[in-house]
Amino acid sequence: MAGILQMVIRNGIAGSMNRPRPCTIEQCNNLRTQLLQDDFFDREHRPEQLEPRMRPGKVLFSDLVVLMAQVMRVLMRPGPLTAEEEAERVKVRNDALRQPFFDKEKPESRNPFSDPSFEDEGCVA
Repeated sequence: MAGILQMVIRNGIAGSMNRPRPCTIEQCNNLRTQLLQDDFFDREHRPEQLEPRMRPGKVLFSDLVVLMAQVMRVLMRPGPLTAEEEAERVKVRNDALRQPFFDKEKPESRNPFSDPSFEDEGCVA
């Protein structure tokens, strides 16, 4: 989760300064694949089922950071979970799924990264 947060922050800062984004979609997808190994995440999730409800520039960065911090807190607990911790994990997962960033399983949904007008700016050292 820290890797995703770092990618979001680095790309957000670069975008706000009109600079190329340092993290590529391939890097984000590789990290996503690693994260899907955790039971917290839905293995049946398919990116083409998601479509942004709002332009990325309209998403409040503070909302995204708070959400990521909540998810990180429940994912980073070591050892077996207590019933309370498991309930908190489910609550955080459900809260994350209710965020206004994406609509899931709309008939016209498409993978936002397959948009032909999108241009991957590559990785900048």
